Amino acid sequence: MSAIAVSIQQWLGKIQTAFLNAPLTQKARNHPLVSTASITATALIAIYLRNDYLTFLSIGRGGLPYNVFGWMIGFFIFKPIQFGAEARSSKPYLNSSDPSYLSPNFPPKRSTSRPTLASHPVPQRQITQLASKEVKLEWSKAFNVIATKAKDDGLVELMKSKLELRGEALFALPSKTGATVTDGAQKGLKRLSGEFAHLHATGDHSAHVMLSISDCTLSRLPSHYSTSERSHRILVGSENSLTFPRHIGKKVFDAGWGERHAFDDNPFARAILGRDLPVNYVLIYAPRNKEEIEIVSKILKASIAYNTGTSVD
Repeated sequence: MSAIAVSIQQWLGKIQTAFLNAPLTQKARNHPLVSTASITATALIAIYLRNDYLTFLSIGRGGLPYNVFGWMIGFFIFKPIQFGAEARSSKPYLNSSDPSYLSPNFPPKRSTSRPTLASHPVPQRQITQLASKEVKLEWSKAFNVIATKAKDDGLVELMKSKLELRGEALFALPSKTGATVTDGAQKGLKRLSGEFAHLHATGDHSAHVMLSISDCTLSRLPSHYSTSERSHRILVGSENSLTFPRHIGKKVFDAGWGERHAFDDNPFARAILGRDLPVNYVLIYAPRNKEEIEIVSKILKASIAYNTGTSVD
């Protein structure tokens, strides 16, 4: 058992000792039923806290100190903030004028149900449907190739993540957040301090990206548009394409490839932490095979195009 795990057990033991030695507890000890119930409840709470702490460690580093203090922040502050948050419906995305950067009918529906996520909102990680080491390595290589190309093209900077506090992240260059970047992207980038994508390379290998709202869910053009306009209006780099920015097709949420962060557009996060996250800041589930790597790579490219005002490569 690690030294940290031992320290948390010792800490929980102190809580239990303090509880049992409290004056009210001492009085209750004279009643056998109360005494038994209190000891049982204390033991169950201690077990629950210990298991929650070990789960926090198991999902990997990210966003908080990787120790008992980080866990305490996550458990006592961040967990309550996510109360009532809904992460998987497409309702927040029904009204958007942002262009789409994903091809029609893409991505295909994910082959299985969504993975289970850990109860901790920070770091946000999945705990089921995890990839093999080989797939994680291939996905890391693919992510880095795409990120490096965007850097070489002068679109992004690669710097230490301000959200994860470790690992490289993609930051939109200020010179690129001009007229070709939508108002939605500019507002989102401001809330994220320019960081719009990163890979969770220390854990499950999921990723966070900020997508066009029109790439989060099915988009529906007004009824007066023709069938061809509904099927083919995607951003391809030309000025005319910006005139008809939305189309019908499978999108990330509808196809089951991701979900929101618990702090997305969260009033409790704004009130307690002084900030929240854009509603189109999305967790993309970790790919499990070569075909899924290709799919999430296209989603990453769509995020780069959206946040830099460029066409999809």
